[in-house]
Amino acid sequence: MPGAPLAALVRREQISHATLSPTALAALEPQLVPSLNTIVVAGEACSADLAAQWTAQGCGRRLINAYGPTETTICATMGEVQPGDDGAPPIGRPVQNMTVHVLDPWLQPQPVGIPGELYIGGPGLARGYCGRAGLTAERFIANPFGPPGSRLYRTGDVARWRHDGRLDYVGRVDHQVKLRGFRIELGEIEAALCTHRAIREAVVVVGAGQRTELVAHVVLRDAVTEMDLRQALRTMLPEYMVPAQIVFHERLALTPAGKIDRAALALSKARAEQVSRAPEGEDEEAIAAIWCRVLNRTRVGAEDSFFDIGGHSLLAVEAVARLSQHFGMAVPVSAMFRAPTIAELARDLQTRRGEPAAAELAPPLVPLRNGRDETLFLIHPVSGDIACYRHIIRAWSGQTALVGLRAPVLDGGPDVSSSIVALARTYCRAIRAHAGWGLIHLAGWSFGGLVAVELARQLAADGTRIGRLCILDAAAVPEPPPELSDSDILEALRRGVASTPLSGEALRADALHLAAVRAHLTAAQGYVPPVLDGPASLLVGADRTADMISDALGWRPYLKAVEVTALPLRHAEMMSEDAAPAIASWLAAQIKRSRFDERGGVP
Repeated sequence: MPGAPLAALVRREQISHATLSPTALAALEPQLVPSLNTIVVAGEACSADLAAQWTAQGCGRRLINAYGPTETTICATMGEVQPGDDGAPPIGRPVQNMTVHVLDPWLQPQPVGIPGELYIGGPGLARGYCGRAGLTAERFIANPFGPPGSRLYRTGDVARWRHDGRLDYVGRVDHQVKLRGFRIELGEIEAALCTHRAIREAVVVVGAGQRTELVAHVVLRDAVTEMDLRQALRTMLPEYMVPAQIVFHERLALTPAGKIDRAALALSKARAEQVSRAPEGEDEEAIAAIWCRVLNRTRVGAEDSFFDIGGHSLLAVEAVARLSQHFGMAVPVSAMFRAPTIAELARDLQTRRGEPAAAELAPPLVPLRNGRDETLFLIHPVSGDIACYRHIIRAWSGQTALVGLRAPVLDGGPDVSSSIVALARTYCRAIRAHAGWGLIHLAGWSFGGLVAVELARQLAADGTRIGRLCILDAAAVPEPPPELSDSDILEALRRGVASTPLSGEALRADALHLAAVRAHLTAAQGYVPPVLDGPASLLVGADRTADMISDALGWRPYLKAVEVTALPLRHAEMMSEDAAPAIASWLAAQIKRSRFDERGGVP
């Protein structure tokens, strides 16, 4: 009976102490139950917002966060919530006669701050499950830290130790899902959502439907748009963990026991999304209908960017195929990068009508922006994708054409990703197969910088003149990464670890990209750069040391004419929307300089 009936009962009986689930407590208003001065919350995770509401300075209440499954005779840990605690309140320390261990999959203790599965021991453990010997053997295991015959209960919960000896509850092992090759902790996304000032509650589930995707269900405290929430999440999480849909509720569905009903939420239909202005006219409405089908949404706005509402490069391929069929014209993939909103794309398609169909480049070449006289090739980073350049493409001006080079394996082509020489040979053949490039310029960010150097060598050996080689924050000899599991790679991407070739590069939600990353990491370690005499420009980030900058990130022995420019941007920030104008301006300046050099001082 959460809500008004419970509040009435507390007032009528003058109840001073109560144990409630966080969901039931959230339905009460503190000022309406003044007698309630000691509260134990248990049964599910308590949010930071709820804890702050009931421990506000001067309220005179004690809030105790307790944790414990039925198999341990209820409470195993508890602790009083302190007003100064950051984030979700910890679940405290073990109660008397209980032991708690945070262990890795090999039953080894995890260090402070590292999540692991929670195991509980002590005389309060149940003997097992009646009539279910197999399940008992799976969940109640021999205690490797206790006397012979003692046992531990495997809770299925994920926790981590704090430095002060208290425990943080992270989530459920069975709330870890695998989507398109990535293991995702739903609790991590929920925690990120709950840090936003406008969010009161958040639950993330895998939506039921034709396309498996993450759906966030939220209860708001203040007004906020889905776009604002998604942008906020991108500052904390990699792209594959940003929910495809965010559904707004007045309240979340509960089970009869008063807990969040995740199964009901997974089956619930999304309320109409908060979008920008509605599409207008036949072309915008047709594009919107195709986007809704491809992105599995009920509505999209005319000013919404395809890549900001759940789209990625593989879905862009599906979208342009449907657009081409509907409009009866060849719509290139590059149109999605050049004009990522419905309004922009409709205008772009209108200008194409009546024009003779141009020969569309085939993978690995992806035309991004038309131009004349010269072409800048943008080479993919370690993920193999070129979607990272989309903000630079939009910020680009001038007459230089832009063409992307995307890893062939992502388009069903040959897998040459484990060798930079083989990758460059594939790209060299693709470039030579077409005429009319004009003066060629090469640019690559991170791993793409290594490929750009090798491609410059192969093109020059074939007699092709290179205007400018631009390397965006790539070291000549990348530091060898440690042995990385799939989860290690994703964690490195999430944290933006600058010391590895993975720095800040958000993988798209597809297993092919994970395979490409592994192959490209191998390729980077086995590559020895050539010695080149031509002009080269190196852009270095703010997270490089003075010695590294002085040594041109190790390129000076290889690039005899390299020039270094430092920007106040970290490696992981270089592909951001805010950085795009500065990066585009720097690239344009390098191209202009090569034009100046070629014409003997005439810009």
